[in-house]
Amino acid sequence: MPGMPANRKKPQCLYALFLAAFCFSLSCTRETPAKSRGAVIAEEQAPEDRQTMAVVRTGTEPFWFELAAGGPRLVPSPQHAAMEPFVPWKLSRYIAAFLADESRLVAAVNQEGFLVFEFPEKGEIAFYYYPDSEWGGYSISSVFWFGQFPAALLARDEIFSDPKPPPNPASWYFDGTVLKGFEPAAFAVPSSKDGWETVDILWGDTWYCRKLRRGPGLAGEEAYLKAADLADRGERSSGEAFLRAALPKNAAEAPVSPAGAFLAGALEAAGALAGKPCTFNTVSPEFKAPRVFETGIESDITELLSASAYYRSDAALALLPDGRGVFRGESHSGDFALPSLPEGYAYTSICLVGENNGTYTIIVSWEEQEDWNVGAAGFGMLEIGF
Repeated sequence: MPGMPANRKKPQCLYALFLAAFCFSLSCTRETPAKSRGAVIAEEQAPEDRQTMAVVRTGTEPFWFELAAGGPRLVPSPQHAAMEPFVPWKLSRYIAAFLADESRLVAAVNQEGFLVFEFPEKGEIAFYYYPDSEWGGYSISSVFWFGQFPAALLARDEIFSDPKPPPNPASWYFDGTVLKGFEPAAFAVPSSKDGWETVDILWGDTWYCRKLRRGPGLAGEEAYLKAADLADRGERSSGEAFLRAALPKNAAEAPVSPAGAFLAGALEAAGALAGKPCTFNTVSPEFKAPRVFETGIESDITELLSASAYYRSDAALALLPDGRGVFRGESHSGDFALPSLPEGYAYTSICLVGENNGTYTIIVSWEEQEDWNVGAAGFGMLEIGF
């Protein structure tokens, strides 16, 4: 297995073989700010099938949230998050990945469920939390679109804890109201009834799946499948094809479109800014699952910097873990720097959610990291301008 990045020691998805009510305490809520600085403008009790909603009007000051027991909680900054014990990444609470479409952003929270961001009016972000107790004790292996529904694949941990029974169901999707378990028809055979567990699903030029056969008297047999559509029956593939699909694509292989040119330019510039080989876990409304691109990787590379990117039809951003970033767009381009995080913390994802006359609203995820472990984790809503 390739060497781990120095700043983030989780296994990289690029080698994907091993791929609440909102508790806004009055004591940590800001004093009512001027509208230009942003505000939490509403909290309301949602129906029982989802947690409390909050609506945030973004402004010149960032808003920070930690992922706490029971749901996200507003904090003055990541430095003020609760002192969470370090837990192996498979068993900790953090944003594993984002998915995006044209009208919303969905974060898959490890051990918990989905966090859904919506945009009711310009300059406003509403978000809802949809936890499910059955996710506890399992890690998110893959995040992807199941048709129009965001979905996640759960897998059991056999490294950091005593093995649990395999998750049943292993795949879950969010139908707009609740989380529902399912099994993609493409990867239903070989069956879980015969001891087969789906451990990875990824999307590249087509859908790929990796299964393991585990249990008493079973020898850890592997199976690989591929399918053009998750609703169709899959066909047998190979480990080599799966690995090729999992490996990161060069930045020059970004989608061929005006927006793809923005993405390639942002990735190359961010790689140069980093000064070392990078992988960029990339989210886009055009992707059925996050995709990984790379800059500067050579055949003998032993260490990579794990970074993030986002692109849509008119713009692209790339973000390094230390908060330095690059923006490329139709009317604006440039470098930017997010607020510095405390030592041992890192930015892990970036998504663009709004724009107003050269000022762009972004959502970023952050983590406190120590080797294979995660302590505090959460997300922020910030504005960057050019």
